[in-house]
Amino acid sequence: MTAGWIGVRGGWVALGLLIGLSGCGRSPDSAIESVLNRCARLTDQVNRSQAAPGQAAAFLASAMQEIDTRGCPPDFRVAFQQHINAWREAAPYFARDTGLNAFIDGFAAGLLRDPSLFGASGQAAAAASQNINATYYRLANIAAAHGARVPNSVVGR
Repeated sequence: MTAGWIGVRGGWVALGLLIGLSGCGRSPDSAIESVLNRCARLTDQVNRSQAAPGQAAAFLASAMQEIDTRGCPPDFRVAFQQHINAWREAAPYFARDTGLNAFIDGFAAGLLRDPSLFGASGQAAAAASQNINATYYRLANIAAAHGARVPNSVVGR
């Protein structure tokens, strides 16, 4: 009877080790922190590059899409996808927010006597930036609700 109990107990220990080593036993907060830390590293990489804002946004969206979120809670995964989408949607607006386009917007506003055209490129980029910030703060709040620590390098931006 003792040998059988040791065998069963050894089986449970082996199963626990297998689950722990495979990553299935990761807590939601550590999975969330892993995702957020990876995003922080990507953001630092982009900030050190000479990429144009539109290219940087497209790169971030693409790179974040590759991050494995399977260990994260569903509400975090949805919010993270919304944040990725905000970056993806912002890329063309950031790309068009140039000095030349600001000049063209101003010229068109004067020529057509339509003040709504003045600064249209900048306004679109600003709205896209606000959407990125809104989706990020929603993501950070969900992460905090699950007990995850948000990296300082992300919060301070």
